[in-house]
Amino acid sequence: MKNSYLVQKTTHYGGRGLFAKIPIPKDTLLISTSPYASVVYRRYRKEVCAQCFSYAYEFNRNTWKVKHEFDGGSSYFCSDACKEDWQSTQNVDNLVAKANAALDRLEKTMKKRFAKESENVSPPSSTSMISMADIDSAWKRAEETSINAASKESLNELELDTARFLASAIIRRHLEVIYPSSSNEITTGTWSQALQLQDNELVYTQGRPYAIASHLCIYRFLRSALWFNIPVLRPYVESSDTIRALLARDQGNAFGLFEVVGDSEMLGYAIFSAGSYFNHDCSPNIRKERQGRSMVFYTKRDIQQNEELCINYIDIEDVVNVRRESLSKDWFFDCSCQRCNLELS
Repeated sequence: MKNSYLVQKTTHYGGRGLFAKIPIPKDTLLISTSPYASVVYRRYRKEVCAQCFSYAYEFNRNTWKVKHEFDGGSSYFCSDACKEDWQSTQNVDNLVAKANAALDRLEKTMKKRFAKESENVSPPSSTSMISMADIDSAWKRAEETSINAASKESLNELELDTARFLASAIIRRHLEVIYPSSSNEITTGTWSQALQLQDNELVYTQGRPYAIASHLCIYRFLRSALWFNIPVLRPYVESSDTIRALLARDQGNAFGLFEVVGDSEMLGYAIFSAGSYFNHDCSPNIRKERQGRSMVFYTKRDIQQNEELCINYIDIEDVVNVRRESLSKDWFFDCSCQRCNLELS
Protein backbone atom coordinates (compact mmCIF):
# COMPACT_ATOMS: atom_id res chain seq x y z
CA MET A 1 0.00 0.00 0.00
CA LYS A 2 1.49 3.31 -1.14
CA ASN A 3 0.56 6.16 1.16
CA SER A 4 2.50 9.19 2.40
CA TYR A 5 1.03 8.92 5.91
CA LEU A 6 1.09 5.25 6.79
CA VAL A 7 3.06 2.06 6.40
CA GLN A 8 2.23 -1.60 6.95
CA LYS A 9 4.23 -3.36 9.67
CA THR A 10 4.13 -6.54 11.71
CA THR A 11 2.51 -5.88 15.09
CA HIS A 12 3.99 -6.96 18.42
CA TYR A 13 0.93 -9.16 19.04
CA GLY A 14 1.10 -10.94 15.67
CA GLY A 15 -0.30 -10.20 12.24
CA ARG A 16 0.06 -6.91 10.44
CA GLY A 17 -1.21 -3.38 11.01
CA LEU A 18 -0.95 0.17 9.73
CA PHE A 19 1.35 2.64 11.46
CA ALA A 20 1.97 6.37 11.10
CA LYS A 21 5.10 7.24 9.09
CA ILE A 22 5.05 10.79 10.41
CA PRO A 23 3.08 12.82 12.95
CA ILE A 24 -0.45 13.27 11.56
CA PRO A 25 -2.85 16.05 12.62
CA LYS A 26 -6.43 15.43 13.73
CA ASP A 27 -9.06 15.13 10.95
CA THR A 28 -6.52 14.18 8.28
CA LEU A 29 -7.89 12.07 5.42
CA LEU A 30 -5.74 8.93 5.27
CA ILE A 31 -7.51 6.68 2.77
CA SER A 32 -10.44 6.92 0.38
CA THR A 33 -11.19 3.52 -1.13
CA SER A 34 -13.85 2.00 -3.37
CA PRO A 35 -15.06 -1.60 -3.05
CA TYR A 36 -13.28 -4.46 -4.72
CA ALA A 37 -16.50 -6.43 -4.39
CA SER A 38 -19.94 -5.49 -3.11
CA VAL A 39 -23.59 -6.42 -2.98
CA VAL A 40 -26.77 -4.51 -2.20
CA TYR A 41 -29.17 -6.89 -0.49
CA ARG A 42 -31.90 -8.06 -2.83
CA ARG A 43 -34.67 -6.63 -0.67
CA TYR A 44 -33.13 -3.15 -1.03
CA ARG A 45 -32.31 -3.35 -4.74
CA LYS A 46 -34.94 -0.76 -5.76
CA GLU A 47 -34.16 1.52 -2.82
CA VAL A 48 -30.35 1.69 -2.97
CA CYS A 49 -28.41 3.21 -5.86
CA ALA A 50 -26.25 0.53 -7.48
CA GLN A 51 -23.47 3.06 -8.00
CA CYS A 52 -23.26 5.42 -5.00
CA PHE A 53 -25.33 3.32 -2.52
CA SER A 54 -27.65 6.27 -1.72
CA TYR A 55 -30.71 5.07 0.20
CA ALA A 56 -34.00 6.37 -1.20
CA TYR A 57 -35.66 6.68 2.21
CA GLU A 58 -33.04 9.22 3.27
CA PHE A 59 -34.32 11.41 0.45
CA ASN A 60 -37.99 10.90 1.33
CA ARG A 61 -38.56 8.47 -1.52
CA ASN A 62 -39.73 4.88 -1.54
CA THR A 63 -37.61 3.73 -4.48
CA TRP A 64 -35.28 5.08 -7.15
CA LYS A 65 -36.84 5.47 -10.59
CA VAL A 66 -33.78 5.46 -12.87
CA LYS A 67 -32.90 1.93 -13.89
CA HIS A 68 -30.83 -0.17 -16.24
CA GLU A 69 -32.62 -3.21 -17.66
CA PHE A 70 -31.09 -6.23 -19.32
CA ASP A 71 -32.63 -9.62 -20.08
CA GLY A 72 -35.22 -9.36 -17.33
CA GLY A 73 -32.84 -8.01 -14.67
CA SER A 74 -32.73 -4.44 -13.37
CA SER A 75 -30.34 -2.18 -11.46
CA TYR A 76 -31.62 1.04 -9.89
CA PHE A 77 -29.97 4.45 -9.58
CA CYS A 78 -30.53 7.75 -7.83
CA SER A 79 -29.73 9.74 -10.99
CA ASP A 80 -28.84 9.44 -14.65
CA ALA A 81 -25.30 10.52 -13.74
CA CYS A 82 -24.89 7.54 -11.39
CA LYS A 83 -26.29 5.22 -14.05
CA GLU A 84 -23.73 6.51 -16.56
CA ASP A 85 -20.90 6.17 -14.03
CA TRP A 86 -21.97 2.60 -13.26
CA GLN A 87 -22.09 1.67 -16.91
CA SER A 88 -18.59 2.99 -17.54
CA THR A 89 -16.84 1.85 -14.35
CA GLN A 90 -18.75 -1.18 -13.00
CA ASN A 91 -20.73 -2.66 -15.87
CA VAL A 92 -17.78 -2.87 -18.28
CA ASP A 93 -18.61 -5.12 -21.26
CA ASN A 94 -22.10 -5.38 -19.72
CA LEU A 95 -20.79 -8.14 -17.45
CA VAL A 96 -22.52 -7.07 -14.25
CA ALA A 97 -25.90 -6.86 -16.00
CA LYS A 98 -25.32 -10.25 -17.64
CA ALA A 99 -24.32 -11.84 -14.34
CA ASN A 100 -27.30 -10.42 -12.44
CA ALA A 101 -29.67 -11.63 -15.15
CA ALA A 102 -28.10 -15.11 -15.17
CA LEU A 103 -28.36 -15.40 -11.39
CA ASP A 104 -31.97 -14.21 -11.42
CA ARG A 105 -32.94 -16.74 -14.09
CA LEU A 106 -31.34 -19.63 -12.25
CA GLU A 107 -32.99 -18.52 -9.02
CA LYS A 108 -36.40 -18.59 -10.72
CA THR A 109 -35.68 -22.06 -12.09
CA MET A 110 -34.87 -23.34 -8.63
CA LYS A 111 -37.98 -21.80 -7.09
CA LYS A 112 -40.14 -23.92 -9.38
CA ARG A 113 -38.93 -27.02 -7.59
CA PHE A 114 -40.71 -28.03 -4.41
CA ALA A 115 -37.94 -30.07 -2.83
CA LYS A 116 -34.18 -29.81 -2.55
CA GLU A 117 -32.74 -32.65 -4.60
CA SER A 118 -29.08 -31.70 -4.79
CA GLU A 119 -26.38 -34.13 -5.71
CA ASN A 120 -24.82 -35.73 -2.70
CA VAL A 121 -21.87 -33.56 -1.67
CA SER A 122 -21.70 -34.12 2.05
CA PRO A 123 -20.08 -31.45 4.21
CA PRO A 124 -17.63 -32.52 6.91
CA SER A 125 -19.22 -34.06 9.98
CA SER A 126 -19.89 -31.56 12.77
CA THR A 127 -19.48 -34.19 15.48
CA SER A 128 -15.73 -33.56 15.65
CA MET A 129 -13.40 -30.63 15.07
CA ILE A 130 -13.20 -29.87 11.37
CA SER A 131 -9.72 -29.89 9.86
CA MET A 132 -8.38 -28.18 6.77
CA ALA A 133 -8.15 -31.62 5.15
CA ASP A 134 -11.90 -32.05 5.71
CA ILE A 135 -12.61 -28.70 4.09
CA ASP A 136 -10.30 -29.43 1.15
CA SER A 137 -12.04 -32.75 0.57
CA ALA A 138 -15.52 -31.19 0.62
CA TRP A 139 -14.53 -28.54 -1.94
CA LYS A 140 -12.91 -31.19 -4.15
CA ARG A 141 -16.12 -33.21 -4.20
CA ALA A 142 -18.10 -30.07 -5.07
CA GLU A 143 -15.82 -29.41 -8.04
CA GLU A 144 -16.46 -32.94 -9.30
CA THR A 145 -20.27 -32.60 -9.37
CA SER A 146 -22.13 -31.93 -12.59
CA ILE A 147 -22.34 -28.26 -13.59
CA ASN A 148 -26.10 -28.84 -13.88
CA ALA A 149 -26.31 -29.74 -10.18
CA ALA A 150 -27.25 -26.22 -9.10
CA SER A 151 -30.55 -26.42 -10.96
CA LYS A 152 -31.68 -28.91 -8.31
CA GLU A 153 -30.70 -26.79 -5.31
CA SER A 154 -32.57 -24.05 -3.48
CA LEU A 155 -30.68 -21.15 -1.91
CA ASN A 156 -31.94 -18.87 0.83
CA GLU A 157 -31.88 -15.08 0.48
CA LEU A 158 -28.52 -14.65 2.20
CA GLU A 159 -26.92 -17.29 -0.02
CA LEU A 160 -28.29 -15.59 -3.14
CA ASP A 161 -26.89 -12.25 -1.99
CA THR A 162 -23.55 -13.94 -1.32
CA ALA A 163 -23.57 -15.31 -4.86
CA ARG A 164 -24.08 -11.78 -6.22
CA PHE A 165 -21.25 -10.50 -4.05
CA LEU A 166 -18.94 -13.23 -5.37
CA ALA A 167 -19.97 -12.50 -8.96
CA SER A 168 -18.96 -8.85 -8.53
CA ALA A 169 -15.50 -9.94 -7.35
CA ILE A 170 -15.08 -12.43 -10.19
CA ILE A 171 -15.94 -9.70 -12.70
CA ARG A 172 -13.49 -7.31 -11.04
CA ARG A 173 -10.74 -9.92 -11.24
CA HIS A 174 -11.54 -10.65 -14.89
CA LEU A 175 -11.46 -6.95 -15.86
CA GLU A 176 -8.13 -6.59 -14.09
CA VAL A 177 -6.75 -9.30 -16.38
CA ILE A 178 -8.38 -8.05 -19.60
CA TYR A 179 -7.82 -4.32 -19.06
CA PRO A 180 -4.76 -4.06 -16.79
CA SER A 181 -4.08 -0.44 -17.74
CA SER A 182 -7.59 0.52 -16.62
CA SER A 183 -7.41 -1.19 -13.21
CA ASN A 184 -7.38 1.38 -10.42
CA GLU A 185 -5.06 -0.14 -7.86
CA ILE A 186 -5.24 2.89 -5.56
CA THR A 187 -9.02 3.11 -5.13
CA THR A 188 -10.36 -0.44 -5.50
CA GLY A 189 -7.29 -2.57 -4.91
CA THR A 190 -6.24 -5.61 -6.91
CA TRP A 191 -6.83 -9.34 -6.72
CA SER A 192 -3.37 -9.88 -5.25
CA GLN A 193 -4.14 -7.30 -2.55
CA ALA A 194 -7.43 -9.01 -1.78
CA LEU A 195 -5.55 -12.27 -1.28
CA GLN A 196 -3.34 -10.58 1.30
CA LEU A 197 -6.33 -10.10 3.60
CA GLN A 198 -6.59 -12.50 6.51
CA ASP A 199 -7.81 -15.98 5.57
CA ASN A 200 -10.41 -17.03 8.15
CA GLU A 201 -11.72 -20.16 6.44
CA LEU A 202 -10.63 -22.72 9.03
CA VAL A 203 -11.54 -20.83 12.19
CA TYR A 204 -14.86 -19.69 10.69
CA THR A 205 -15.83 -23.20 9.60
CA GLN A 206 -14.79 -24.74 12.91
CA GLY A 207 -17.04 -22.27 14.74
CA ARG A 208 -19.91 -22.71 12.26
CA PRO A 209 -19.73 -26.23 10.80
CA TYR A 210 -22.97 -25.69 8.89
CA ALA A 211 -21.32 -22.93 6.80
CA ILE A 212 -19.37 -25.30 4.57
CA ALA A 213 -22.57 -26.86 3.15
CA SER A 214 -23.90 -23.37 2.41
CA HIS A 215 -20.65 -22.32 0.72
CA LEU A 216 -20.59 -25.44 -1.47
CA CYS A 217 -24.18 -24.79 -2.52
CA ILE A 218 -23.34 -21.18 -3.43
CA TYR A 219 -20.33 -22.32 -5.46
CA ARG A 220 -22.33 -24.83 -7.51
CA PHE A 221 -25.09 -22.27 -8.09
CA LEU A 222 -22.69 -19.57 -9.24
CA ARG A 223 -20.66 -21.97 -11.37
CA SER A 224 -23.78 -23.12 -13.20
CA ALA A 225 -25.15 -19.61 -13.74
CA LEU A 226 -21.92 -18.14 -15.10
CA TRP A 227 -20.72 -21.20 -17.02
CA PHE A 228 -23.71 -21.34 -19.35
CA ASN A 229 -24.33 -17.60 -19.68
CA ILE A 230 -20.96 -15.82 -19.57
CA PRO A 231 -18.26 -18.07 -21.08
CA VAL A 232 -15.46 -15.52 -20.48
CA LEU A 233 -15.91 -16.08 -16.74
CA ARG A 234 -15.58 -19.86 -16.88
CA PRO A 235 -11.89 -19.85 -15.83
CA TYR A 236 -12.90 -18.35 -12.47
CA VAL A 237 -15.51 -20.99 -11.62
CA GLU A 238 -14.14 -24.14 -13.26
CA SER A 239 -12.25 -24.76 -10.03
CA SER A 240 -13.36 -23.46 -6.66
CA ASP A 241 -10.12 -21.56 -5.99
CA THR A 242 -11.41 -18.03 -6.65
CA ILE A 243 -14.73 -18.42 -4.85
CA ARG A 244 -13.16 -20.26 -1.93
CA ALA A 245 -10.49 -17.55 -1.53
CA LEU A 246 -13.16 -14.85 -1.48
CA LEU A 247 -15.37 -16.65 1.04
CA ALA A 248 -12.34 -17.22 3.27
CA ARG A 249 -11.67 -13.46 3.35
CA ASP A 250 -15.25 -12.23 3.36
CA GLN A 251 -15.66 -13.14 7.02
CA GLY A 252 -13.74 -10.70 9.20
CA ASN A 253 -12.79 -8.33 6.37
CA ALA A 254 -16.04 -7.06 4.83
CA PHE A 255 -17.64 -3.74 5.79
CA GLY A 256 -21.38 -3.29 6.14
CA LEU A 257 -23.02 -0.74 3.84
CA PHE A 258 -25.19 1.16 6.29
CA GLU A 259 -27.55 4.03 5.69
CA VAL A 260 -25.67 7.30 6.19
CA VAL A 261 -28.32 9.00 8.32
CA GLY A 262 -28.70 7.01 11.52
CA ASP A 263 -26.23 4.29 10.48
CA SER A 264 -28.71 1.63 11.57
CA GLU A 265 -30.02 -0.11 8.45
CA MET A 266 -27.53 -2.45 6.80
CA LEU A 267 -28.18 -2.29 3.06
CA GLY A 268 -25.47 -4.69 1.89
CA TYR A 269 -21.75 -5.21 2.35
CA ALA A 270 -18.45 -4.77 0.54
CA ILE A 271 -14.75 -5.51 0.72
CA PHE A 272 -12.71 -2.31 0.80
CA SER A 273 -9.28 -3.91 0.61
CA ALA A 274 -7.27 -0.91 1.82
CA GLY A 275 -9.62 -0.38 4.77
CA SER A 276 -9.27 -3.98 5.91
CA TYR A 277 -5.64 -3.41 6.89
CA PHE A 278 -6.71 -1.34 9.90
CA ASN A 279 -6.77 -3.33 13.12
CA HIS A 280 -9.33 -2.87 15.88
CA ASP A 281 -9.05 -0.91 19.10
CA CYS A 282 -11.83 -0.18 21.58
CA SER A 283 -10.44 3.38 21.78
CA PRO A 284 -9.84 3.94 18.05
CA ASN A 285 -7.77 6.81 16.72
CA ILE A 286 -9.26 6.48 13.22
CA ARG A 287 -12.88 7.02 12.21
CA LYS A 288 -14.49 5.62 9.08
CA GLU A 289 -17.44 6.93 7.16
CA ARG A 290 -19.08 6.12 3.87
CA GLN A 291 -19.18 8.87 1.29
CA GLY A 292 -21.17 7.60 -1.63
CA ARG A 293 -19.41 4.57 -3.08
CA SER A 294 -16.23 5.25 -1.12
CA MET A 295 -15.21 4.39 2.42
CA VAL A 296 -13.00 7.11 3.88
CA PHE A 297 -10.80 7.05 6.96
CA TYR A 298 -9.84 10.13 9.03
CA THR A 299 -7.72 10.61 12.13
CA LYS A 300 -9.81 11.25 15.25
CA ARG A 301 -6.98 13.02 17.06
CA ASP A 302 -3.34 13.97 16.56
CA ILE A 303 -1.27 10.87 15.81
CA GLN A 304 2.33 10.34 16.83
CA GLN A 305 4.95 8.90 14.50
CA ASN A 306 5.05 5.06 14.65
CA GLU A 307 1.67 4.92 16.43
CA GLU A 308 -0.61 2.15 15.21
CA LEU A 309 -3.72 3.35 13.37
CA CYS A 310 -6.90 1.54 14.46
CA ILE A 311 -10.62 1.65 13.76
CA ASN A 312 -13.42 -0.02 15.73
CA TYR A 313 -15.08 -3.15 14.37
CA ILE A 314 -17.92 -3.22 16.88
CA ASP A 315 -20.02 -0.83 18.99
CA ILE A 316 -17.50 0.57 21.45
CA GLU A 317 -20.30 1.79 23.72
CA ASP A 318 -20.90 -1.80 24.82
CA VAL A 319 -19.43 -3.09 28.07
CA VAL A 320 -16.12 -4.92 27.89
CA ASN A 321 -17.48 -8.48 28.08
CA VAL A 322 -19.96 -7.84 25.26
CA ARG A 323 -17.29 -6.22 23.11
CA ARG A 324 -14.81 -9.04 23.58
CA GLU A 325 -17.44 -11.73 22.95
CA SER A 326 -18.47 -10.06 19.69
CA LEU A 327 -14.88 -9.72 18.50
CA SER A 328 -14.11 -13.33 19.37
CA LYS A 329 -17.22 -14.65 17.62
CA ASP A 330 -17.18 -12.55 14.45
CA TRP A 331 -13.55 -11.40 14.06
CA PHE A 332 -11.81 -14.42 15.58
CA PHE A 333 -9.53 -12.77 18.13
CA ASP A 334 -9.49 -11.91 21.83
CA CYS A 335 -9.13 -8.18 22.24
CA SER A 336 -6.24 -7.12 24.46
CA CYS A 337 -6.32 -3.38 23.80
CA GLN A 338 -5.43 -1.00 26.61
CA ARG A 339 -9.07 -0.15 27.30
CA CYS A 340 -10.13 -3.80 27.59
CA ASN A 341 -7.20 -4.57 29.89
CA LEU A 342 -8.06 -1.62 32.13
CA GLU A 343 -11.76 -2.53 32.30
CA LEU A 344 -10.98 -6.16 33.06
CA SER A 345 -8.51 -5.37 35.84
